[in-house]
Amino acid sequence: MNRSPLAMAAAASLCAAGTCLGATLYLEEFDGNTNDYNADSATATTSGDWVDFSNRMSSDSYTTASGGTETVLAGVSASNDPQVRSDFGFGIDKTIVTAFALRLRIDSDGNSSFDDSLTSADFSVFWGTSSYGTPGATNVADTNNSLGAPSSLVAQSDGWHLATWTIPSGGLTAGANSTIESLRIDPTNGSAGNGDSFEIDYFRIDGVPEPGSSTLVALGALTVCLRRRRQR
Repeated sequence: MNRSPLAMAAAASLCAAGTCLGATLYLEEFDGNTNDYNADSATATTSGDWVDFSNRMSSDSYTTASGGTETVLAGVSASNDPQVRSDFGFGIDKTIVTAFALRLRIDSDGNSSFDDSLTSADFSVFWGTSSYGTPGATNVADTNNSLGAPSSLVAQSDGWHLATWTIPSGGLTAGANSTIESLRIDPTNGSAGNGDSFEIDYFRIDGVPEPGSSTLVALGALTVCLRRRRQR
Protein backbone atom coordinates (compact mmCIF):
# COMPACT_ATOMS: atom_id res chain seq x y z
CA MET A 1 0.00 0.00 0.00
CA ASN A 2 1.50 3.34 -1.06
CA ARG A 3 0.68 6.10 1.38
CA SER A 4 0.30 9.68 0.20
CA PRO A 5 2.33 12.49 1.83
CA LEU A 6 -0.94 13.83 3.25
CA ALA A 7 -1.77 10.49 4.83
CA MET A 8 1.70 10.15 6.31
CA ALA A 9 1.55 13.68 7.65
CA ALA A 10 -1.84 12.95 9.19
CA ALA A 11 -0.50 9.80 10.84
CA ALA A 12 2.45 11.77 12.21
CA SER A 13 0.08 14.42 13.57
CA LEU A 14 -2.01 11.80 15.32
CA CYS A 15 1.08 10.24 16.89
CA ALA A 16 2.32 13.64 18.02
CA ALA A 17 -1.05 14.27 19.61
CA GLY A 18 -0.71 11.08 21.65
CA THR A 19 -3.40 9.14 19.79
CA CYS A 20 -1.06 6.84 17.86
CA LEU A 21 -2.48 3.54 19.10
CA GLY A 22 -1.57 0.26 17.42
CA ALA A 23 -4.41 -1.56 15.72
CA THR A 24 -4.56 -5.30 15.08
CA LEU A 25 -3.55 -5.83 11.47
CA TYR A 26 -3.70 -9.63 11.60
CA LEU A 27 -4.83 -12.13 14.23
CA GLU A 28 -4.57 -15.91 14.00
CA GLU A 29 -6.19 -17.75 16.90
CA PHE A 30 -5.55 -21.21 15.42
CA ASP A 31 -9.18 -22.22 15.57
CA GLY A 32 -9.93 -22.55 11.86
CA ASN A 33 -11.82 -19.28 11.62
CA THR A 34 -8.96 -17.41 9.94
CA ASN A 35 -6.86 -20.08 8.22
CA ASP A 36 -6.99 -23.88 8.38
CA TYR A 37 -4.06 -26.16 9.17
CA ASN A 38 -2.42 -28.87 7.08
CA ALA A 39 -0.33 -31.35 9.08
CA ASP A 40 1.88 -32.27 6.11
CA SER A 41 2.97 -29.74 3.50
CA ALA A 42 3.65 -32.58 1.05
CA THR A 43 -0.09 -33.29 0.85
CA ALA A 44 -1.14 -29.67 0.34
CA THR A 45 -3.25 -29.29 -2.77
CA THR A 46 -4.39 -25.69 -2.36
CA SER A 47 -2.92 -22.66 -0.66
CA GLY A 48 -4.57 -20.86 2.25
CA ASP A 49 -3.50 -23.02 5.21
CA TRP A 50 -0.84 -22.98 7.86
CA VAL A 51 1.31 -26.04 7.20
CA ASP A 52 3.73 -28.33 8.98
CA PHE A 53 6.61 -27.82 6.59
CA SER A 54 8.25 -31.08 5.54
CA ASN A 55 6.24 -33.03 8.14
CA ARG A 56 8.56 -32.11 11.04
CA MET A 57 5.91 -32.40 13.75
CA SER A 58 3.61 -35.18 14.91
CA SER A 59 0.11 -35.23 16.40
CA ASP A 60 -0.24 -31.65 15.21
CA SER A 61 -3.70 -30.15 14.75
CA TYR A 62 -6.13 -27.57 16.01
CA THR A 63 -7.50 -28.85 19.29
CA THR A 64 -8.61 -27.74 22.77
CA ALA A 65 -5.76 -26.68 25.02
CA SER A 66 -4.70 -29.21 27.61
CA GLY A 67 -6.64 -28.43 30.79
CA GLY A 68 -8.19 -25.36 29.16
CA THR A 69 -10.98 -24.21 26.90
CA GLU A 70 -9.24 -22.22 24.16
CA THR A 71 -8.55 -23.72 20.74
CA VAL A 72 -4.84 -24.01 20.01
CA LEU A 73 -2.39 -25.45 17.52
CA ALA A 74 -0.86 -28.37 19.41
CA GLY A 75 1.77 -30.88 18.40
CA VAL A 76 5.05 -32.61 19.17
CA SER A 77 8.32 -31.59 17.55
CA ALA A 78 9.81 -34.44 15.54
CA SER A 79 12.83 -32.52 14.28
CA ASN A 80 15.55 -30.13 15.40
CA ASP A 81 13.88 -27.52 13.17
CA PRO A 82 10.05 -27.77 13.19
CA GLN A 83 8.37 -25.05 11.17
CA VAL A 84 4.78 -23.83 10.96
CA ARG A 85 4.62 -21.88 7.70
CA SER A 86 1.99 -19.71 6.06
CA ASP A 87 0.75 -21.13 2.76
CA PHE A 88 -0.77 -17.76 1.86
CA GLY A 89 0.14 -14.08 1.64
CA PHE A 90 -0.68 -11.25 4.05
CA GLY A 91 -0.30 -8.01 2.10
CA ILE A 92 0.57 -6.01 5.23
CA ASP A 93 2.59 -2.83 4.67
CA LYS A 94 5.79 -3.53 6.59
CA THR A 95 6.39 0.17 7.31
CA ILE A 96 3.32 0.48 9.55
CA VAL A 97 3.97 -2.61 11.72
CA THR A 98 4.62 -1.77 15.37
CA ALA A 99 4.60 -5.18 17.06
CA PHE A 100 4.33 -8.95 16.74
CA ALA A 101 2.94 -11.13 19.54
CA LEU A 102 2.97 -14.89 20.08
CA ARG A 103 1.36 -16.78 22.97
CA LEU A 104 2.60 -20.33 23.45
CA ARG A 105 3.75 -22.93 25.96
CA ILE A 106 6.19 -25.83 25.71
CA ASP A 107 6.62 -29.01 27.75
CA SER A 108 10.40 -28.88 27.60
CA ASP A 109 11.11 -31.31 30.45
CA GLY A 110 8.89 -34.09 29.08
CA ASN A 111 6.79 -34.53 32.21
CA SER A 112 3.50 -34.24 30.26
CA SER A 113 2.72 -30.95 31.97
CA PHE A 114 3.03 -27.39 30.71
CA ASP A 115 4.81 -26.04 33.76
CA ASP A 116 8.10 -24.95 32.20
CA SER A 117 9.72 -21.52 32.18
CA LEU A 118 10.71 -20.48 28.67
CA THR A 119 13.52 -18.33 27.33
CA SER A 120 13.81 -16.52 24.02
CA ALA A 121 16.04 -19.35 22.77
CA ASP A 122 13.19 -21.88 22.96
CA PHE A 123 11.25 -20.67 19.87
CA SER A 124 11.61 -18.41 16.83
CA VAL A 125 9.56 -16.31 14.42
CA PHE A 126 10.51 -15.36 10.85
CA TRP A 127 8.90 -13.11 8.24
CA GLY A 128 9.42 -12.24 4.60
CA THR A 129 8.21 -9.98 1.82
CA SER A 130 7.77 -12.93 -0.55
CA SER A 131 5.21 -15.71 -0.23
CA TYR A 132 6.34 -19.28 0.19
CA GLY A 133 5.83 -21.46 -2.86
CA THR A 134 2.22 -22.62 -2.88
CA PRO A 135 0.75 -25.06 -2.30
CA GLY A 136 2.98 -26.56 0.36
CA ALA A 137 4.86 -23.45 1.59
CA THR A 138 8.04 -24.53 -0.18
CA ASN A 139 11.34 -22.67 0.07
CA VAL A 140 11.50 -19.25 -1.60
CA ALA A 141 14.02 -16.44 -1.24
CA ASP A 142 13.14 -13.57 1.10
CA THR A 143 11.09 -15.60 3.57
CA ASN A 144 13.69 -16.05 6.28
CA ASN A 145 14.05 -12.76 8.17
CA SER A 146 14.31 -13.54 11.87
CA LEU A 147 12.58 -11.33 14.42
CA GLY A 148 15.35 -12.28 16.84
CA ALA A 149 14.81 -12.29 20.59
CA PRO A 150 11.46 -10.83 21.70
CA SER A 151 11.41 -7.42 23.37
CA SER A 152 9.53 -9.01 26.26
CA LEU A 153 8.66 -12.54 27.34
CA VAL A 154 6.04 -12.63 30.08
CA ALA A 155 5.21 -15.81 31.98
CA GLN A 156 1.49 -16.31 32.55
CA SER A 157 -0.61 -18.89 34.36
CA ASP A 158 -0.68 -22.56 33.33
CA GLY A 159 2.71 -22.35 31.63
CA TRP A 160 1.64 -19.85 28.98
CA HIS A 161 4.14 -17.24 27.83
CA LEU A 162 3.46 -14.09 25.84
CA ALA A 163 6.31 -13.03 23.59
CA THR A 164 6.17 -9.53 22.13
CA TRP A 165 8.46 -8.00 19.53
CA THR A 166 8.22 -4.20 19.54
CA ILE A 167 9.10 -2.69 16.16
CA PRO A 168 10.25 0.93 15.89
CA SER A 169 8.70 3.07 13.17
CA GLY A 170 9.96 1.81 9.82
CA GLY A 171 11.99 -0.85 11.61
CA LEU A 172 11.18 -3.69 9.20
CA THR A 173 13.60 -2.88 6.40
CA ALA A 174 14.60 -6.33 5.11
CA GLY A 175 13.17 -7.70 1.89
CA ALA A 176 12.84 -6.40 -1.63
CA ASN A 177 9.09 -5.82 -1.43
CA SER A 178 6.97 -3.44 0.62
CA THR A 179 4.53 -5.90 2.19
CA ILE A 180 4.75 -8.84 4.58
CA GLU A 181 3.77 -11.95 2.63
CA SER A 182 5.11 -14.88 4.69
CA LEU A 183 5.38 -15.91 8.33
CA ARG A 184 7.04 -18.87 10.00
CA ILE A 185 6.80 -20.00 13.61
CA ASP A 186 9.33 -22.48 15.01
CA PRO A 187 7.51 -23.73 18.13
CA THR A 188 10.69 -25.33 19.51
CA ASN A 189 14.37 -24.87 18.68
CA GLY A 190 17.32 -27.18 18.16
CA SER A 191 18.04 -30.66 19.41
CA ALA A 192 16.91 -29.71 22.92
CA GLY A 193 13.41 -29.10 21.57
CA ASN A 194 13.16 -32.29 19.52
CA GLY A 195 10.38 -34.37 21.09
CA ASP A 196 8.86 -31.50 23.08
CA SER A 197 5.10 -30.96 23.10
CA PHE A 198 3.87 -27.44 22.40
CA GLU A 199 0.68 -25.40 22.14
CA ILE A 200 0.26 -22.09 20.29
CA ASP A 201 -2.71 -19.97 21.35
CA TYR A 202 -2.44 -17.03 18.95
CA PHE A 203 -0.19 -14.93 16.75
CA ARG A 204 -0.86 -11.24 16.19
CA ILE A 205 0.54 -8.36 14.14
CA ASP A 206 -0.13 -4.80 15.33
CA GLY A 207 0.43 -1.55 13.51
CA VAL A 208 -0.69 1.97 12.78
CA PRO A 209 -2.98 1.83 9.74
CA GLU A 210 -3.24 4.64 7.23
CA PRO A 211 -5.74 7.26 8.44
CA GLY A 212 -9.12 6.94 6.77
CA SER A 213 -10.78 9.74 4.85
CA SER A 214 -12.88 10.77 7.86
CA THR A 215 -9.75 11.18 9.96
CA LEU A 216 -8.14 13.33 7.28
CA VAL A 217 -11.25 15.49 7.04
CA ALA A 218 -11.27 15.94 10.81
CA LEU A 219 -7.61 16.89 10.80
CA GLY A 220 -8.23 19.36 8.01
CA ALA A 221 -11.08 20.96 9.93
CA LEU A 222 -8.93 21.15 13.06
CA THR A 223 -6.17 22.87 11.08
CA VAL A 224 -8.62 25.46 9.74
CA CYS A 225 -9.95 26.15 13.24
CA LEU A 226 -6.45 26.62 14.63
CA ARG A 227 -5.52 29.01 11.83
CA ARG A 228 -8.66 31.11 12.42
CA ARG A 229 -7.97 31.26 16.15
CA ARG A 230 -4.41 32.46 15.52
CA GLN A 231 -5.71 35.19 13.16
CA ARG A 232 -8.01 36.67 15.80
